Amino acid sequence: MDDPIGRIGGNVADKISDIEVGFRITNHPFLGYKKEDRIDLEQAWSSDILQGAFMGDVIFRLPGGDFSTIERDSGWRGLVEWCLTLDAAVRSITAGEVEHRISEPDSNEYIRIRRDRTDLVFSWTQSSDVARIGVGAFLQAATDFIRRSVAWIGDEYPAAKRNRQALYIWERLNTYL
Repeated sequence: MDDPIGRIGGNVADKISDIEVGFRITNHPFLGYKKEDRIDLEQAWSSDILQGAFMGDVIFRLPGGDFSTIERDSGWRGLVEWCLTLDAAVRSITAGEVEHRISEPDSNEYIRIRRDRTDLVFSWTQSSDVARIGVGAFLQAATDFIRRSVAWIGDEYPAAKRNRQALYIWERLNTYL
């Protein structure tokens, strides 16, 4: 379907042959439409910005593991929530934390990120996949994805960025622009 955000891929230096951080916006699986096309995003609740509008499939593939949401649970994660989740990982890793967890909404499942010198090791409670990539490669891919996503929302759905209840979200994510 549509892939307005695009994907990050290709060869990146250091122990990495391919990294893909992306998102595919899809129609609601039961309603058959995208909420962002049916509501007033400027007046919506902040929860509608986080987990109502811009819903779909996370694409998160690293050498050694596919941590995407597409096939496991029909995706259904919010793009803005995914950007905030990646932002938290970027901040944690940049601050030198040894471990960070990316929780899955409405679940006890998570992706564990553990620092091993100049690499990050990713594992997941739902599979035996283990991925290893350079710290810099992950930080660059996550940062680029957040920047592109926030810019796309601003260009295509500027009312969402004017939402007063969601100002705290945009203040945090606009730092990537």
